[in-house]
Amino acid sequence: GGTEYAQESKDWGNGVFTYCLLTGLGTNKADLNRNGSVSISEMQKYLSKKVPELTNGTQKPTSRVMNYSNDFTIWKK
Repeated sequence: GGTEYAQESKDWGNGVFTYCLLTGLGTNKADLNRNGSVSISEMQKYLSKKVPELTNGTQKPTSRVMNYSNDFTIWKK
């Protein structure tokens, strides 16, 4: 969120948001429907769960309301 501090760790090698983004794409864990690609909405859901999970709820990513007509693929394995 805009009033939260971005958390970083040597274990992550990045900030937690970047770590989760790269992990979600690199391991395909963000492919929530298991169709071989990651959409914007899947990444949004994945980050909304993983970032607070790793920070014990002290960092929560925010995003705008999703326009599902523009829910395009951002990663394909």
